[in-house]
Amino acid sequence: MAYASTQNLKDWIGSNVSSTNPGLYQQLTDRVSATTESGTVGTMALDRAEGVIDAKLSSPRANYGKGYKVPVDVSSSSILSAFLVGLNCDIAGYYLFGGHGMRETIPERIVKAFDAAMEMLEDIAEGDAMLPTDSALAGATQAGASLRYGAEARQFSETAREWW
Repeated sequence: MAYASTQNLKDWIGSNVSSTNPGLYQQLTDRVSATTESGTVGTMALDRAEGVIDAKLSSPRANYGKGYKVPVDVSSSSILSAFLVGLNCDIAGYYLFGGHGMRETIPERIVKAFDAAMEMLEDIAEGDAMLPTDSALAGATQAGASLRYGAEARQFSETAREWW
């Protein structure tokens, strides 16, 4: 089950095809003449990115120490679906540039999106963040939303108490 489609990736990368110039997606996926898009190359980049996502989400520390079941079922959550489409395209877009031999000219927006996606996945894998859901505030009450919080077992050390 793919999180993103090649159309999602094409929209994310940009496909401003004109009668004289191929669009960026076409240039990145056509490994021969850089003029005609290749759905196969786009799908390979998406599959590779999805593998990274699934590996991070299935980490034993993610999801309160249980890990997520992958591939993640997004059928019941539009927010989760949009989140994973974004992560998938952020990572796959970076892979398209790298696979095309354009590593030195990867646009800053692509690098920043990739870095942010990988950082988010690392936070989820370490248990510092969770996947979003449509019912993120399901435990909310009149007084306010339910929060998950915690801290290290030991808050102060012997040296930290010496400030007075």
